[in-house]
Amino acid sequence: MERSKIRKFERGIINLPDESKQAIKDVLIEHGALFLPDSEAGGYGVRLKHSSSKTRQLDRWEAEGGPVAEDDV
Repeated sequence: MERSKIRKFERGIINLPDESKQAIKDVLIEHGALFLPDSEAGGYGVRLKHSSSKTRQLDRWEAEGGPVAEDDV
């Protein structure tokens, strides 16, 4: 998907098909976004699952083992 379309979507200029919205959400979740539902404790929103320092630490730990071969999955 083109970055310009994503920027326009974020600004509310255009709407995207549901499939595109879901694809964006999936990528964000894969990279540590946590989607919060509307609740009595607060409104809906998005936040990082881990702090940036924790994310760097997790990335370091994952890199220590080297790449995973497809046979291992």
